[in-house]
Amino acid sequence: MRLPFGVHRLSGQRYPFVEWDPGGGVPVALSLHAAVVWLATVERVRPPRRTQLPTPRRTSSNTHQQENSNTHYQEKSFSIPCAWTTRSLAHTLTIREWCAAQDPYTVIGHYVELSNRGQGCCPFGWHHANGRDEHASFKVYHPGVPGGYCWYCYVWQQGGSVFDFLRYYYGLDARTLWRQIREGVM
Repeated sequence: MRLPFGVHRLSGQRYPFVEWDPGGGVPVALSLHAAVVWLATVERVRPPRRTQLPTPRRTSSNTHQQENSNTHYQEKSFSIPCAWTTRSLAHTLTIREWCAAQDPYTVIGHYVELSNRGQGCCPFGWHHANGRDEHASFKVYHPGVPGGYCWYCYVWQQGGSVFDFLRYYYGLDARTLWRQIREGVM
């Protein structure tokens, strides 16, 4: 993550404060002095409260339950450890922007026991022998683009974003999951 006023290692130039517009980030000022003047105009606001984190579901690879029906997923308690789930912010975000605000290791790590390399057993048992992954074929990684793909199952040959993971995990369609995130249900 780049912080404003941080110094780029190669160029020696400082990173600016930026505002978001449809074309991407735009610097709020062209000089350090102008940025300091701009800071005086910034209004302080309370950050949104984070949702309560669920108790992590940690299971060893040999105690996974067989997960062959979608009703199993719909019965799970619905609580997502996410950075932005308040109604006011979620209504203004797109799904990709919401995903970009999440840390995939934190969110997915509450559902899958991950190694320090981001590997774990796939929680989606329907495509594994005997309904469970016993060889840690699941990998979490930093997305190449903000809000992009951040996990992959090598057996299933399927991956996706944080949003996709939650969709599969809870057995919900995209519209229902997005509505529940926007309403702050979790």
